[in-house]
Amino acid sequence: MLQPFTNSQTTMSTPTHAALHTTTHAATPLLLLHDHACLLLINRRRVQRRTYTQRHLRRSHLAVDLAVRRCHRRAPW
Repeated sequence: MLQPFTNSQTTMSTPTHAALHTTTHAATPLLLLHDHACLLLINRRRVQRRTYTQRHLRRSHLAVDLAVRRCHRRAPW
């Protein structure tokens, strides 16, 4: 499941994100909750990025459709 961080990774001068995952309290409910919250944040960002690109693709497709319709309207045939 979750791999606890080694002491060599957590011995830093400033407390970082990795420093929260200490070996002594690796399986405490609070840290498991923290890990879960991190995963949720990562997933939410991933979903937002996907919907953002989809929105832009949809917008460009609509623009192309409009341009094609205009050309066909102006064409003599």
